[in-house]
Amino acid sequence: MHDQIGKGTDMLVPTLLPDLDEAAQERLRDAHGAVFKAKFLEQAKPFARGRPHLGRPNFPVAPGYLPSGVAVRLTGFDAETLKHFIFLERPQDVRGDDSEAFSQDAYIASRRISA
Repeated sequence: MHDQIGKGTDMLVPTLLPDLDEAAQERLRDAHGAVFKAKFLEQAKPFARGRPHLGRPNFPVAPGYLPSGVAVRLTGFDAETLKHFIFLERPQDVRGDDSEAFSQDAYIASRRISA
């Protein structure tokens, strides 16, 4: 049972009741959602200090919204982007290395127009 903790209804029901047909699984998911909304939704609160992360702006942001030293750009998802994301989202007391592709020098070099 320990392995099932944290699963949502969409994964938990088929695991615990594998012989239940799809229509019955759907009814069970709907009932679970209705109970959650009726009993718990109004009590749901963001984590302490989580609110600033919920207020992220839509892009592109207006000039001056971010500090002048902050560069924002879209990028494809690859190993370098994942390494950069892990670096940004690490706990404050954990040291880590950012991806070389996201260093300030690499960003400036990618913005140069070659003639």
